[in-house]
Amino acid sequence: MPSKRSVAVSCLAALALAGCGPSGPAANPNTKVTVVDIDKLPSGPSPKIGWIDANGTLHIRSKTVPLGNDVFDVAVLGRRIVVKALTESSDNEVQVRDLSGDITARYPHSDGRLVTNARRNVVAWTGAGGVVWVLQAGHDAAVDLTHPSGDAAADTIGVTGKDCFGGPEEVRGGGCSVYFTVQRGDKSVPMVVSSHGFSERIGSRLDELIDVSPDGSLVGIRSASSRHPCARYESPTTAKVMKSYERCDFLPGEFSPDGARLTAYGPIVTEGVATDVITVRNSRSGKKLLTMQSPKGKVSLYRVAWEDNAHLLATVDQDEGSWAIVRIGLDGKANVAVGPRKGSFSGLADALTVQP
Repeated sequence: MPSKRSVAVSCLAALALAGCGPSGPAANPNTKVTVVDIDKLPSGPSPKIGWIDANGTLHIRSKTVPLGNDVFDVAVLGRRIVVKALTESSDNEVQVRDLSGDITARYPHSDGRLVTNARRNVVAWTGAGGVVWVLQAGHDAAVDLTHPSGDAAADTIGVTGKDCFGGPEEVRGGGCSVYFTVQRGDKSVPMVVSSHGFSERIGSRLDELIDVSPDGSLVGIRSASSRHPCARYESPTTAKVMKSYERCDFLPGEFSPDGARLTAYGPIVTEGVATDVITVRNSRSGKKLLTMQSPKGKVSLYRVAWEDNAHLLATVDQDEGSWAIVRIGLDGKANVAVGPRKGSFSGLADALTVQP
């Protein structure tokens, strides 16, 4: 399964979040984790979230589900699996599968990714013409949400709320809200649409929206076309005290499940699917809490995802010819959740399922 995007300004939104649960302990600001040799890390429990092996098999809750090698994004929705797949005619489509891997529904799909909410009972994506679709647990079919993007290309960023079929009629009230971007020329316009059909532009000072927290806080990039872009955080408009900040010493990644922390990357735009340093920061201040570092030329960190509020999962490739999924706690402790396994990680850069 090829990587969706490279680790650059245009690709940071492709890295996914994972899991939910109680807040973890405060991280030590001086902690540094160096992944030197995955063969020497202790073994830990299997990932709490689903992961996909090189044969296209999904591993989740001690079950295995054959998906095939034509699958790019995978989201677990109760007893259903939602995947972004490539058809025999080279078209993208969203498929709904059962736990045997059999296709039970198909929906047209253009570009963009699958996203899910913190409760993981809603999956959203964009279809042809930039239409936003949602599929909710307990409901058989997906429904499309009306929004003013016309035929412009759109990409989903996140989902908040837990019930797309109920709640008061307001953009950020009950029901659910899907955050997405619309590409207009060379500009990326961030928007939100509610399950009641109301939509509006958001983040007027954001050039690129990267992620949204469960409470509606936004993180994105200013001066995205510059060689020196900056991270920008904005609290939700419903907050009693509005807060925002801009920092140019990192590029934003993804919120933790509780929204309190944020993964981040170096301020220099680079191409490629791997990186050497990933940090964890206080999302409301940008303060660095934890650094994950690997020696250049020795170990590569690929996709990183939140397993819960206190742990991250990182897909790691080592130049000796082995790869693993490593669990890194905010206390700096690390263990191997999957592997080590022989071979190159390369094609497994999307081995972790879509998470909030």
